[in-house]
Amino acid sequence: MPITLTCRACKDGKLHEIVSRREFFPNKKMVSVELRHVQCDACGAVDTLSAQHADNLRRLAARKAEYGEQLMGEEYIALRKRYGLTQRQASKIFGKGLIAFSRYENEDV
Repeated sequence: MPITLTCRACKDGKLHEIVSRREFFPNKKMVSVELRHVQCDACGAVDTLSAQHADNLRRLAARKAEYGEQLMGEEYIALRKRYGLTQRQASKIFGKGLIAFSRYENEDV
């Protein structure tokens, strides 16, 4: 018998699994990653269960093969945090503006 989970936001609705896609463009090639979440049938709140989170992280990490030597957004963030830098400080080190550095971390460029 499947376990039915109740929404943490409204405490009323039931959670159902949904799938979203996130697209990345390393080296001008599209890489699409399917991510799993749950959504409340009453209030529409979207959440990620711990097992889904772990699976989503594995799926995101698997795209590294497409990047070659190019850094992924998570790698920019990890390096910045490793050295205790803010985005503003890191942007000055990399020689780019704050908005540009933010786009690198979010892979919007």
